[in-house]
Amino acid sequence: MKKGVAPMPSRAEAKNEATSRAARQLIDSETAARLAKTNRLRAARLAQEAPEGVEPQKQKQG
Repeated sequence: MKKGVAPMPSRAEAKNEATSRAARQLIDSETAARLAKTNRLRAARLAQEAPEGVEPQKQKQG
């Protein structure tokens, strides 16, 4: 075997990797959608609660 070349994954390993990759993509997209919705709803709530003429403070993301 050549040095620095990884062996080919078995058929089961390749299928597991493809499934894991698809699941991660789905989870990441759902997380992004959930965070966007949360931020949108938070901004709407703060805008509704804030007295007129005063802008709500932005929260740090992290």
